[in-house]
Amino acid sequence: MSVSSFKRDFKPDFWFFQITGWIGFGITDALISEYDFISISPRYFIIWLASLVLGFIISIGLRIYYKYFLSKNSGILTVALLIVSGSIIAALLWQYVGDFVRRPLYGGEYIPSYEPGHLVQRIYMLVWPYFVWSVLYFGIKFWINMVEEKIRASRADADSRQAQLQMLRYQINPHFLFNTLNSIRALIRRETESAEMMITEFSEFLRYTLKHNNKTYIPLEEEIEIVRKYLLIEKIRFENRLIYSFENSDESLKIPVLCFLLQPFVENAIKHGLKNSPSGIALAIRSYIIDNELHLEIDNTGRWIPETEESGTGIRNVADRLATAYPGNHTFEIEKGDKMVRISISIKLGK
Repeated sequence: MSVSSFKRDFKPDFWFFQITGWIGFGITDALISEYDFISISPRYFIIWLASLVLGFIISIGLRIYYKYFLSKNSGILTVALLIVSGSIIAALLWQYVGDFVRRPLYGGEYIPSYEPGHLVQRIYMLVWPYFVWSVLYFGIKFWINMVEEKIRASRADADSRQAQLQMLRYQINPHFLFNTLNSIRALIRRETESAEMMITEFSEFLRYTLKHNNKTYIPLEEEIEIVRKYLLIEKIRFENRLIYSFENSDESLKIPVLCFLLQPFVENAIKHGLKNSPSGIALAIRSYIIDNELHLEIDNTGRWIPETEESGTGIRNVADRLATAYPGNHTFEIEKGDKMVRISISIKLGK
């Protein structure tokens, strides 16, 4: 665990519960033990306070122990074993380090007993505070993670719905409809069969995108199918000026991804690629899995055209959706070469 991640993980929430919890434990311990802090000597008060502070410090170390061995995919059995082992280790430290701290405070009056029966009883009494602390720690941690996951899911769903609305707006966009219908009209005069094909593909594209209107995630295979239907329409329009290919591994096609994740990039590639390359563009869409990461790549020939406020909206929206849906578990890069542009997305997969 790096120093930066160590600092990042120590959230204010933890310190609030940690400090208030140990203050509450100290007050409860004093009431149960019926300490008379007015009549006892300052030395015994210092010894009691030192033991409490030591327990507080050891619990911080216990948290580090849990974070070192715990992963996102740890099951209940793993957590239970960590709690039991961690509580015993913490109790042993509290006992033996506590004896080391108490000895100089007591002076020659303190002779700790390490007789097995007494020692086991003492360790048993010290295990319970850490066991309760551990159960509360994991309970609060899991509750906070559950709330954060619900918030992320809600944001991802809201972003996806916004993207779907933009897709629907695109579907009825007068410019898009005009180009498509104009192409159909031109084809009817000279190539009736091609015109019929374009009408069929256009209706299929609209039907297929409407079918996924209420979904946040869909298998990559279905996302590729949306792109494929879109490209079939564009292929009829631009003919030999548009060449495209798909290279998708079978295992990658089963992975769920955000709905309408690739469509904006493909649309952008065709729109801008044909602007700076009148002779045509080549488009390649790849997906594969390496080291438990899903990799998506979209290549197109030509050079990158700087976005305007209007043209860059689609890409920014996808970047925001990725950040919301896969926080800290994805990368998104745009490689801008003189003769080729590559969009690269990688998403870490669960074990």
